[in-house]
Parts: sequence; C-alpha cells; structure tokens
Amino acid sequence: MKKLNDFFNENGYVIVKDFISTDILQSHYHYLLDMYKEGKMSVDKNQVVGNLTLRDDIVFDTLLSKMRPLISKVVDKELWPTYAFTRLYRNGEKLKKHTDRESCEYSISLTLGFSNGRGIWPIYLKNKEGKTIKTKLEIGEALIYTGRDLPHWRKKFKGDHYVQTFLHYVDSEGPYKEWVFDKRQGLNSLDYDINFNFEKTGRNVDEYESFYEDKSFDEIIL
Repeated sequence: MKKLNDFFNENGYVIVKDFISTDILQSHYHYLLDMYKEGKMSVDKNQVVGNLTLRDDIVFDTLLSKMRPLISKVVDKELWPTYAFTRLYRNGEKLKKHTDRESCEYSISLTLGFSNGRGIWPIYLKNKEGKTIKTKLEIGEALIYTGRDLPHWRKKFKGDHYVQTFLHYVDSEGPYKEWVFDKRQGLNSLDYDINFNFEKTGRNVDEYESFYEDKSFDEIIL
C-alpha cells in the first residue's frame, strides 16, 4: 500500500490493478448494459454531448460506498462519498479536456468492459509538471486521480461501445467537505453501515437486495 501512497502523493494519480473482483466487475458491466436496453440512461448535454449516462443509481452508489475505505487508504485521507457516474461511450464520442468540479476532489475511473476492435481506449492526463501522460486501463483496472488539479481527456472513440464508471469523493476535513453526497440527502445505497443517511429515493430497494449476495469485496488485490 505504501508504494501506491507514495506514487499518488508525488504524481496526483495512480493505477490500481484488479480493483474489484471479476464477478462484481461483470455484474456491474451487464447491469449497465441492461439499463441501456431498458432505456433508463440519460443523455449528456454538456461534456460529451449525446453520450448516455447513469447516476444516482442504487447499484453504483453501493459500489461508491463499498470502495470508500480502500480509496481512503490509497490517498491517505478519510474520504466522504459524493456521487457515482457511469458513461456508455459509443463510436465517434470524445471526452473534452477538462478539470473537475468541487465534488470530484478524489476520483476513480474504472473500466467495466468494452467492445472495441482497436483495443484499449487511452485516458490522457496533464501531470503536475505539465507533461501529458497516456494511461491505458485494462478491464478491471482503476485510475485514481485528483481531477480538480490534473486536466484529463480522451480522443475520439472508434470502437462500438466502452463502459466507464466514475466514483467521486472529498476529503472529510478538506475545503470541499460540504459536497458530501454531492449535496444530496444521502446515497441510494444498500450499504447501510457506511452510508451516513440512507434514503430510498425513487427505487424499489427490494429489487436489488440480492445483487451483492455471494459477491465478496474481500477479493480485492493491491
């Protein structure tokens, strides 16, 4: 863990391999594709115009909550969750060069799966020295980064589809702590122990009660 801490503190980003176990990874990937097939995704009108997105979702908010202790260890801060956000990129889309807003003080970009004959679609970062860094995340690998400090982007996607989920946090003692839950009342989460103020908002929780059964978060490898 110390090597991850040191690299992150020096560079503002680090890649974690085998971020979550294979069964959880595949479950989230296929769940997102189901949301797409059922027409439950929203259309981005700002950053990636026309891109399909999913946020404030009970399954991904649970992942956000579950991974908080691990991310806190990597960045050596006690973090609070803000929101989870997932994109389904399609052919021709690209992510504009940008930095993130207040609720994205510490962020994770996790590759869930893709159909792309051209291989891995890189994420570019501008590091603290102003040098462009090209990162290539395998399925299941996560990029932990300080999105408010490091500009990041992706060039035009030339494959069929690419599923990327983003988990966002703030330092519980930092300047953006007021953004906990992205200023919502709580998370749409099944993780009652970590979630400070759980509320069922617009979802039938019973439908998802068994989603994480027999899926062990203890299989995480650093």
